[in-house]
Amino acid sequence: MDRNNMNILVRLLSVGTTVCALLASCGGGGGGGNDTPAPNMFGVAGGISNAPLINGTVNVSCAKGSALATTNSTGAWQVALSGQTPPCAVEVSGGTLNAVPNTQFYHSIAVNQGTVNVTPLTDLMVANLAGTATPSTWFAGLSANPAPLTAITQIQVNTSLANLSTVLSGLPPLSAINPITTTLTYYSGNDNFDMVFALANAINSTSSTYATLLGDAATSTAAGPGFNAALLAAYTGITTSQPVTASNLSTNYVAQTGGSTNLTFVPDPNTPASQVLQMTLGANDLVAGSSHRTEITPYGGSVIVDTTAPANSINARWYAFNFYIPSGWVPITGGNIFAQIHGNDHVTPGNPVVALGADGSNLWLNLNYNTHLFGSATPPTRTNQTSNSVLLGTVTPGTWYLFVVYADWSYTPGKGSLSIWLNGTSIYSNTNTPNCFDTSYGSYPSNYAKTGIYAWNGLNSGQASAYVLSRGIVVADPSATYAQVVAAFPTTN
Repeated sequence: MDRNNMNILVRLLSVGTTVCALLASCGGGGGGGNDTPAPNMFGVAGGISNAPLINGTVNVSCAKGSALATTNSTGAWQVALSGQTPPCAVEVSGGTLNAVPNTQFYHSIAVNQGTVNVTPLTDLMVANLAGTATPSTWFAGLSANPAPLTAITQIQVNTSLANLSTVLSGLPPLSAINPITTTLTYYSGNDNFDMVFALANAINSTSSTYATLLGDAATSTAAGPGFNAALLAAYTGITTSQPVTASNLSTNYVAQTGGSTNLTFVPDPNTPASQVLQMTLGANDLVAGSSHRTEITPYGGSVIVDTTAPANSINARWYAFNFYIPSGWVPITGGNIFAQIHGNDHVTPGNPVVALGADGSNLWLNLNYNTHLFGSATPPTRTNQTSNSVLLGTVTPGTWYLFVVYADWSYTPGKGSLSIWLNGTSIYSNTNTPNCFDTSYGSYPSNYAKTGIYAWNGLNSGQASAYVLSRGIVVADPSATYAQVVAAFPTTN
């Protein structure tokens, strides 16, 4: 998918004319008057977020001298160096990200005067350059011993940027775009912003920690299993491509199952030359995810709802599930789910926000949402949520099902939309209606796709096992079309 059609359309941020304070240290003798030196080092600061770092303290420590500044409403900062000699290390701390206090320290390096952005990407580069997972400790030591700074060259910076592109292989443009000097504005389509926001989305959707990434960067170690797949997904707007194979299952998906042999690849019933994933649930399986299930979830695709974002932008996603109910399927009397989009894990016990499942032999669509907010006098619970079930007929064994969802997620009254298709036929549609839970609380993934067998009451008495087949899940950005989303799956069902 064209990167310019990414799933990153962020609310417009005011480009104010507020100028941050210019503080030039190291005054020499002579020279009178009140003339202020022109800024000659400047940049934009941001964190693990889709917003700039506002009112952050900028500390510029050079091989000779230092300077201070404060980021403005667009994350911009500038200083007028007068007597300070590069190379310079820059640290930004404090301030706010999306009105939330920032507790992380971010760093960058300037071999020359000019543009010096400070973001998680430049911070990871500094971790590699300094060989430490705690760049803030390295920076703090420069005032007493600037030798590590004075020895830095542009060649070393370029080497560390190259190392970082290997650590974060899910960001292909990082090999060609310098995050330190490339213009950074917090708008979709800006190359630097798109990379920073993809990193933030990948961290959120995989529950990875920034501290772990700092350690990976410090040792030039490729980021952990699944992270680069999620990073590429966040950058391109597609979380995984099909078909699912034995070689990409472990890198593109995470599995929840209570049996070690429950995931196998078998011939496609319709096209035996192709392999599809068989997901089996056994009566004697261990509990997985606090229940009876064998399911897979693609890395990436989790959505943390931004309540201020425009419609059909950052909160919107396409989801496509392709699964097969075998000819020997025995209805599970206690009910089961074949495909779902899970809500916020902090709503416990929580229902999926969208689910396609069976109650015995009946096939149904179940939808749930809640407008109550975490931290309010009446937080979201299962008892105060709104639910809607649509009977779709009966389960047809020996059939491939193509289940497609377009959701513009919202838990705000009067906002949100949902369109759902089954085997090419529209089965549900609404607009200006909430469709998920509050996602603002905690770091848990929200609104993420799953497919397989989830039988909350277990299998039927005496039933040894049950299985379904899957060609996987596609998650795409809102700029995609129905045809583009389903094109990943075979046309013959």
